[in-house]
Amino acid sequence: MAPCARCGSLGRWRDNPALVPERAGQREPQAFNLYTKEFVDALSHPRNLCPERQGAMIEVEPAALSAPWMDVSLAAIAEFVAQRSGLTTPAWAQAPGRFLAQPRLWGARPHTRAHMFGETPGPFRRRNDRA
Repeated sequence: MAPCARCGSLGRWRDNPALVPERAGQREPQAFNLYTKEFVDALSHPRNLCPERQGAMIEVEPAALSAPWMDVSLAAIAEFVAQRSGLTTPAWAQAPGRFLAQPRLWGARPHTRAHMFGETPGPFRRRNDRA
């Protein structure tokens, strides 16, 4: 990853969702949540706040993972970051394999599900990813 033209940051491995599959390795999906959280945390780090840096963090397509919902989640994160930064969503995040046919919901209570449908950000909602 090249340094950001504006802030000069080189970033680290956790600054790129494309590296989540590599880091999760054979421990997925348990490790997926850990490494995805680290990426999301890295997005908020002061060195990564400029739009150019955020765009660089989402430009590389992640390898496919063992569960479709993980691929969908990475695409939704990339689109969310792009929208928030005023950038174009990466083409890889729009691929057909980056959408679920049926909603993925966690929690059995009806009010929890209703909350998920109402409060899930657009990029996740478009992909039926409402965790």
